[in-house]
Amino acid sequence: MKNTPYYGAFLRALLVAVLTGVSTFLSTWSTTNDAKTIGIAAATAFLAPFIARFGGEGTYDTNRDTKISAGHAEMSPSDVGATPLAFGYGSGLAEVCRGVLGIR
Repeated sequence: MKNTPYYGAFLRALLVAVLTGVSTFLSTWSTTNDAKTIGIAAATAFLAPFIARFGGEGTYDTNRDTKISAGHAEMSPSDVGATPLAFGYGSGLAEVCRGVLGIR
């Protein structure tokens, strides 16, 4: 489970959700002492990024990982685990551009 896209999305979602929930809790607490208002504001601030990052990003990453593993899609340089392009000395600008754009 620790090396699945969902696990990475869960950790990112938890970190962002806790930070936004705590900051919203503190800022709401500074303006009111109503526990219900503070709770609703903090819960909303926690759940919104958690659901978006864990549900949306986790599903997208898992589907993309499945397509790459099956050979239906290629990794882009921004994907985690992608091999960076290496160019030797004397590579011309045209070769560099072809490599970056994926033109063979």
